Amino acid sequence: MYRGKYIRHNIKTRIEQVHALDIRKINLSQEGVTIIIRPDGSQVTYRIRNDSVHLESHQQVIKLETTPCHYGGKRYWFLCPHCSKRVAVLYERNKLYRCRHCHNLPYTSQRVQQDERLRIKTRKIRDRLEASHNLAKPVMFKPKGMHWNTFDRLKMTEKYANYRSLAAAVNALHINIDKS
Repeated sequence: MYRGKYIRHNIKTRIEQVHALDIRKINLSQEGVTIIIRPDGSQVTYRIRNDSVHLESHQQVIKLETTPCHYGGKRYWFLCPHCSKRVAVLYERNKLYRCRHCHNLPYTSQRVQQDERLRIKTRKIRDRLEASHNLAKPVMFKPKGMHWNTFDRLKMTEKYANYRSLAAAVNALHINIDKS
């Protein structure tokens, strides 16, 4: 039996943990064999044809689609092999490239708790105010070039976000204490 600690095996793999194939980083002008070397040392080999990308190392063909740009030219998109949705990035899982929706991949920011999200918001406001990241220190001085109205508004927003983040953290502590 585990007391006080438990192991979660159902944590989803996040988008940042899998290899991404981005259409914007592929040179579509040159046909032929191209090799991408991943950070882990493995390779992805692909061949560009007229309307598709052939992933030779995965035996998978991904169709391409184009849309016209407003000032001329065209923009390339992958068509997800599973749902045929037009996407710029495909992700590899179990040796298959699909869109993030088909692989059910969340972003890391989607798993952040409410109190942490509010702390991040507070720190972003403090960056604009050129204040310390230490949330215990008050915002004292207006940055040079900032209007007083903007400064007052950001200062009030920062105080409110800081208060809400502390309240959310205290609430989370109460919930954890009540469970034990």
